[in-house]
Amino acid sequence: MWSTNKKTNALLAGFLLFAAAASTASAQDGDDRKQAQDVPTEREILMELYQATGGENWSENYGWSENLDDLCDWYGVICDTDDLEITGRERKLRALQDGTFNDTESVVLGLKLQSNYLVGRIPDSLWQLPLLEEIDLSSNEHLEVSFTGLAMPLKSTNSNNRNLQVLRLQNTATKSVAGISALEETLRVLQLSKNDLNSQIPQELFSLTMLSTLSLAECNVQGTLPTEINQLSQLHELNLFENSLTGRLPETMSRLVHLRKLALSYNEFQGQLPTWLNDFPRLQQFWAVGNDFTGALPAFPNAPDMVRLNVQHNDLSGNFELNFLEAVLSRSNTDAEVTVDVRHNSMGGEVPESLNSFRHLPMNFYLGDNEFTGFETERLCESSHWNGGLLPQLGCSGLMCPMGRFSSSGMATADETCQVCPSLVDYLGATNCFDKDDKSVLSELYVSTGGATDWYITDGWMIEDDVCDWYGITCWDTNDAKQGRVRKIELRNNNLQGKIPDTIYSMIDLTTIDISQNPDAVLSFLHISESEHIYSIHVGGTATQSLDGIGDAQDFFHELWADGLNMQGPIPSDLFEATSLRRISLQDCGFSGGLDGDDLLNLPFLEELYLSDNNLQGNLPDVFDIGLTNLRILALAKNAFRGPLPASWDTAPALEAVTVYDQSTKGGGLTGAVPSYATSRTLRQLILGMNELEGAIPDDLLASMESDTLLTIDLSHNTLTGAVPQEFVRFDRLNIYLEGNFISELPEQLCRQTAWMSGNVDTYGCDAILCPKGTMGGRRQYIDSGCEPCPVIDGIENLDPADGSDTTDFDTLFFGQPSCDKENDDLTERDILTLLYETCGGLGWHSSKHWLSEKTVCDWYGISCDDTGSVNSIVLGNNQLVGSLPTEIFLLPSLQHLKLYSNTLYFDYEGLSNAKNLESLSLDGTGLDTLKGIGAARSLRSLNVAGNVLEGPVPEELSRLVHLESLSLSNNQFTGYMPYWLRALQSLKTLSISRNKLQGALYDFSNFADLEILDLSYNQLSGEIPSTFLESVDDEDKVIADLAHNRLSGTVPSELGRMSRLTLTLTDNRISAIHEDLCDVEGWNDYDVEDFGCDGILCPAGTYSVSGGRQSSDESPCEPCGSARYMGTSTCGDGSASAPRANVVASCAGTALVVIASSWLMMLI
Repeated sequence: MWSTNKKTNALLAGFLLFAAAASTASAQDGDDRKQAQDVPTEREILMELYQATGGENWSENYGWSENLDDLCDWYGVICDTDDLEITGRERKLRALQDGTFNDTESVVLGLKLQSNYLVGRIPDSLWQLPLLEEIDLSSNEHLEVSFTGLAMPLKSTNSNNRNLQVLRLQNTATKSVAGISALEETLRVLQLSKNDLNSQIPQELFSLTMLSTLSLAECNVQGTLPTEINQLSQLHELNLFENSLTGRLPETMSRLVHLRKLALSYNEFQGQLPTWLNDFPRLQQFWAVGNDFTGALPAFPNAPDMVRLNVQHNDLSGNFELNFLEAVLSRSNTDAEVTVDVRHNSMGGEVPESLNSFRHLPMNFYLGDNEFTGFETERLCESSHWNGGLLPQLGCSGLMCPMGRFSSSGMATADETCQVCPSLVDYLGATNCFDKDDKSVLSELYVSTGGATDWYITDGWMIEDDVCDWYGITCWDTNDAKQGRVRKIELRNNNLQGKIPDTIYSMIDLTTIDISQNPDAVLSFLHISESEHIYSIHVGGTATQSLDGIGDAQDFFHELWADGLNMQGPIPSDLFEATSLRRISLQDCGFSGGLDGDDLLNLPFLEELYLSDNNLQGNLPDVFDIGLTNLRILALAKNAFRGPLPASWDTAPALEAVTVYDQSTKGGGLTGAVPSYATSRTLRQLILGMNELEGAIPDDLLASMESDTLLTIDLSHNTLTGAVPQEFVRFDRLNIYLEGNFISELPEQLCRQTAWMSGNVDTYGCDAILCPKGTMGGRRQYIDSGCEPCPVIDGIENLDPADGSDTTDFDTLFFGQPSCDKENDDLTERDILTLLYETCGGLGWHSSKHWLSEKTVCDWYGISCDDTGSVNSIVLGNNQLVGSLPTEIFLLPSLQHLKLYSNTLYFDYEGLSNAKNLESLSLDGTGLDTLKGIGAARSLRSLNVAGNVLEGPVPEELSRLVHLESLSLSNNQFTGYMPYWLRALQSLKTLSISRNKLQGALYDFSNFADLEILDLSYNQLSGEIPSTFLESVDDEDKVIADLAHNRLSGTVPSELGRMSRLTLTLTDNRISAIHEDLCDVEGWNDYDVEDFGCDGILCPAGTYSVSGGRQSSDESPCEPCGSARYMGTSTCGDGSASAPRANVVASCAGTALVVIASSWLMMLI
């Protein structure tokens, strides 16, 4: 019995153990399933990012907005490892092999969403992307990046083993780095510049011991540099530019022996530059401008790769050590240029002979504004390799101006001589001469800006003894010490040439400088601090290109008028340091980037701000009620701002007039509802037209304004709906512009406000406010321009309420329509294509297969459709289309490509704005004679209008097409100068304006980072090739620049040599020299320079080559030719022994063009 019970108990125990194990396994399975459900997918993470940061308003959101199946097709999502520092897929495979990673579906390795108008705060879930190695969210100025989510383990692995190595977050709204230490084992690059950290350098950063790059420039970090900096021992680059760091450099910093670049400029560091800097063997760049360093300049004797040493504006003393940069002498790369800038210090004595050791190396020495008294040997002034090779020509002045002379840089250059200043007798290299009387200064101004030869009006100048009688000069008449001193210099539009002498700021009672509309004049602000009473400066329409130094102006400086300057880039930070300014006008200056509210708050006295017609982007700042209590006028029209209107305009105490008109043309567009601004008692002008505002017009818009106040409200060309509020009857004098919206009702009582619309309501009634439904014209303004009835379309009656016709369809239309395009809403895509066939001679087309058949339109010849069956492409080039292209074609909702080249067509741009998705338009060879209206196609990425009869200046309207990547204007009859507005088209990859009649200087295209092909051949361009030509293009990119058959002259500049894969065609210009350095750039002209040296660029004068004026093969050498006056000649017809080869040129001309074109294509493959 006992035995049986024992067996039973054993069986029972086994069963219970089995059941418990099964239960545990079941529970574990359930937990695993729950955990799997809790792990967010990459798609979910990315969509959360999209929604949290205003994805609908991103500059580019392809793939995100459509939620495309393949994440790798989404804009900015990187699944390929080419651009990443470590191969993420290899890391994933290793993780899969060792069992630490179980998500085989993950693909996202990086996010590159820089300059894309992300706003708000990134969600913590972003850090859950398991393979993420690189993030670039830079230049999203209103995006806060938080690292707190890094504290959460990766849900896919339940670990903190992240792969993130590169974080580029410069110029965002990041305020803290708390949590970033979670990346201590992986992060190598951290770019945080231009974030307002407003703290000491965060201690948490020193845990990131794998960092090779740390950039904290312009981060408002304060205090001393912590001794813990030595923990970042792997640093190659440390950038602390422009902060408020103080004290001495810590001794522990000496352990950063791997540093290549150290930037300490514009802080408040003190004490001697430490001697341990001499022990940094890999240092290439050392920047310490604008601090309070004292003592001797370190010799940096162990840094063979040093190329930039800049310690301007300190208080260094002593002289160059005998072993200064001695390791540079032993390096293998003797072609690398070395720049040493010690200006504006207190170094002294004679410049030592030991520097002559560098005489064979390309060196730039900037020594001005020190206390040097001479040169130990004048052999220092003879090197042909120093300071741009100008010393043999300029002598010692090319290093420092002699005593008794000065220049702005303390030396003579190709553009500036050393001017006489007799009082400067102590030291070499003076940079100013500020002890002259008013007459001496004005005489210098007259001489240096071409007064005798170039000025239009010179009455009294250099003739009358009293300068107060000189043209443009106004003196004080106050019967005190200022009596007879110069008060104003007003030489507007007087053809001043060149640089205005800095001594103009030495005129102690001068209040006004007006040199505006002198296109070749330049005013520097570097010495404005010398002027105690300067009040107003007018430099609009001049060649001034920098505001550097303006922040040092005295408190009396109140006005800057500078419209039309070629500035480009962000608004200079120096401007916001001129805190006394009341009025600023910088319209049409090419500025880009955002408008930062914190910057504006640095200008508490600002009353008027004019920044219209630039390329400013992002959201409007909403700070107008905080510190800008004096602002009366705000003009921001014709930029590319996005997002909502600022609520703070309502409570801004002094704001009277605002214009943000037309943010849409340049790719922006303000969105959301129109705020009521119901509490403002000052806002008299509110100009909001040409945006994307929506919703109803608020009943209480400007409700607090006095009824008899003259008000101007422009809401035209938005997407506003509903009725014009009848409450507006409270306004006695109102000019309100509402055309181009979707207004459904106009109350009759408003049409009796006879003083509205400048009195036009008294004359034209309701039509003066809005044209009635069923008509076009927007509103009536003139007696001969009324509201015209819309024409009959496809048999539909003209819906004019006056004729008593059926108004069923009339009621669906709107008031104030500029045109009748909306009548075509009922047209199907088949209807539109049928109209195209019938209007453009379909019966005579070369091919019209399936047109008008029962087959789907997607099968018709030349028509392609998207996945939904909607027409997205029409390609009917060279198909014998004739007549007028129907504008209804622009109503095709999905149309992306329209190619009608080589037909004889009349193209009407009316309604082009309806083609919201049109990306490419080819009208080459169609007989096109105007581009007026092309600016409405704002989504275009490719435009080809070559081979037409277009003439006159290249129309500025093209500047609205800011998304263009390819533009061809070749083979037309364009005249005038290279258009200045080209700078707006910064997305261009291909630009061709060949075979026109353009003249003047060559534009430098310095802001075109993506340009691949530039063809300006066969024009009349003249002058020298700018040294800044294509300077933003990546050094390693393949670039083709065809400048052949122009009138360019001078030397091909050495600066172009930074581009290693440039194909430069300069055939048949007037080039006289090639900088010798270019002949060693092997990759030029498809490696012809490697094989043939300088001849691979241009044949020398006295020779020619049928191969484009240069040698491109052994069969096309540069042969003697007596008539070849310039380099790059392609024909020879002087009757010399070489003359018969002219026949070869003639017989091979067509083949040459084909060969050149083929070469271009092969280089881009």
